[in-house]
Amino acid sequence: MPDQAKPIVSALVVSYNAKDLLLQCLHAFYSSADIPAEAVVVDNDSSDGSAAAASQKKQPDGLGPLMNSIRQGAHRCCIG
Repeated sequence: MPDQAKPIVSALVVSYNAKDLLLQCLHAFYSSADIPAEAVVVDNDSSDGSAAAASQKKQPDGLGPLMNSIRQGAHRCCIG
C-alpha cells in the first residue's frame, strides 16, 4: 500500500489489558488489507502496555492510539 494513499477502510479497535490480542488483531487487519486502511485504537486505561505496543505499530498515516486516562468502556469511544 502506498504511504501517500488515503485510507478507505477504517477499523475502530477498543482495548483494555489485552496487549497480545490487540497486536494479533492489528497484524491480521493490516496483513489482509490490500486497499489503504487504518486502525484507530482506543486504549481504555490499560496497565499491561497495550497503548505503548499499539504505538509501535506502523500505521499509514502515523495515527497512534487514543488513550483514555480513566476506564470509560467501549460505548464511550463511539459516542465521544
